[in-house]
Amino acid sequence: MRQNGGAAMRRVGLSMVRALGQGAVTLKIPVAVASGDDAVQLGLSAPQFTDVSIAEAIVREETVEMPSDAVYSALQLSDVDAVVKALREAGGITVGEDSFAIVGVDVVSFFGEACLYRLRVCA
Repeated sequence: MRQNGGAAMRRVGLSMVRALGQGAVTLKIPVAVASGDDAVQLGLSAPQFTDVSIAEAIVREETVEMPSDAVYSALQLSDVDAVVKALREAGGITVGEDSFAIVGVDVVSFFGEACLYRLRVCA
């Protein structure tokens, strides 16, 4: 029986997060506002965000790494480009009581399959 290589690589990312110590993080993801209101279209109203929790992440001084399966599930997306776009547009990330700005998003891939999403963060 042949195993799906992509699924195996995603499990590698999840196993790495679990082995290196995991922590919970919360992403601030923008809510798409579908309104014809002029203030919304001109950007005069404040953007709205929703909190999305990811239970498994590696939290380091300037990076946060999350397994791709956890990110896909939390954001309800499965396309790498859509996930990177959503993470770049995020309003920040919260780790415990501390909030950070996301300054970069990297995709860690093995054999062409995204395994981890690495966020570069700053206070």
